[in-house]
Amino acid sequence: MKITALLLLLSSFVLSQTFKEKYRPQLHFTPPKYWMNDPNGMIYMNGEYHFWGHAKSKDMVHWEHLPVALYEEDGIAMWSGTAIQPQDSNNTMVLLYAGMDRKKGIQTTNVAFSKDNGKTFNKYQNNPVINPNLRDFRDPKIFYYAPGNYYVVVVVLSDKSVVRFHKTVDFLTFQIMSEFGPAGAAGGWECPDVFEMKVSGTTESKYVVMVSTSGTIGYFVGSFNGTHFSNHQPWIRLDMGTDFYAAQTFNGLPDQRRVIMGWMCNFGYVGSQPTDPWRGVQTYPRELLLVKNNDSYKIASQLVRETHLLVNRTVSHAFHVDVDSEQELTFKDARGRVSVIGVQVELKSDTKGFGIKVLMSADGSEYTLIDYNVATKKLRIDRSKSGNVDFNENFLKANAEMEVVPDKDGVVMVDVLVDVSAVEVFANQVAMSAVVFPNAASSDGLAFVSHGSSVLKNFVEVDLNSMYDK
Repeated sequence: MKITALLLLLSSFVLSQTFKEKYRPQLHFTPPKYWMNDPNGMIYMNGEYHFWGHAKSKDMVHWEHLPVALYEEDGIAMWSGTAIQPQDSNNTMVLLYAGMDRKKGIQTTNVAFSKDNGKTFNKYQNNPVINPNLRDFRDPKIFYYAPGNYYVVVVVLSDKSVVRFHKTVDFLTFQIMSEFGPAGAAGGWECPDVFEMKVSGTTESKYVVMVSTSGTIGYFVGSFNGTHFSNHQPWIRLDMGTDFYAAQTFNGLPDQRRVIMGWMCNFGYVGSQPTDPWRGVQTYPRELLLVKNNDSYKIASQLVRETHLLVNRTVSHAFHVDVDSEQELTFKDARGRVSVIGVQVELKSDTKGFGIKVLMSADGSEYTLIDYNVATKKLRIDRSKSGNVDFNENFLKANAEMEVVPDKDGVVMVDVLVDVSAVEVFANQVAMSAVVFPNAASSDGLAFVSHGSSVLKNFVEVDLNSMYDK
């Protein structure tokens, strides 16, 4: 992906930044200043998470911004990349990144090495290490293949919608092994990720190939024999929201744990979002689980377990409350500007739907609506009254909705991560993400409305501290 995050953070600015500007998220990672897009070089190494960047964390929820580690040189732009800790080293970090030759217009794979846990890097003097002389060859991702004791690097040939698998043992020489794609998901692939996952509750494992395409991101599930990926089912979209792209998982996590972050981006309006002095935001870290239903596999998404480190207070606003048709419950003691909301609704025979209002202004005129329709079984994010909606004509044209089937007792469960200018919704183990831009400084209200009568079994607000609070 273009305009890499490897070139963003200015240490002098970091020291003076307050991170309290209008629209500045308090849970979601943003650069102090300027532009940020694809998450890059995500790795867990020697007790720290690294994110390029450069930023580091001990828990994925509090981040420390660091000085720029690598700059563009000699007309080779630095685009998206990946990081890994070699198997035989303690402090060595290897970065592979896409290089774009500004004169020739070709894209290559380049390498840089750190011997001090990622504090400083040296580019390999004979870069590039992979050069097929192509214009659409980018976004390398590396993983270690233990059965063969070698590393596998996947790179997209974007115009062909395929990923190419390479083998290396030294990060300097590479052997092409195979290609996979488009497998029914054509559209210009970017930012691949390949990893093994255990199927929850079993000893079975599968390989996942994840790619971003046409402004969305999805995945294939299959097997990998060390050289070739065999797909077992159609491509599945990972996030059903308006703003989720170029996501990557952390390398180096123990026990095959998979945690993902993505760029909250929609190409229809990302360039004109009304944030200043920065532009670009990452999703909150999500834990991925592979679940099996009959003969098909699906990735389930949930908030990372480390979220508990941010908890400030927990308030139960409602418990087994009968709600009349079109009755709106407004929770006066809500402070839902930076929080997780958990809602359980029991549907009745006359229930047509319900709505959860978050980031609501004091007068109730401004809010982001999470709306459920019983007839269609669709949950959607409605931003039409969310605040600043006219900064770009495409903002309200983008739709976020997903299917949510009630459980056997007729209950719909929805969790919402609310931040100053970002909303992430989780239901039926699926997520959808959206950026929002409330105008009112008082936009921390919460409300519930029922279309037809229903039972609000639970409405819990867990207020979170800012990632910048120490």
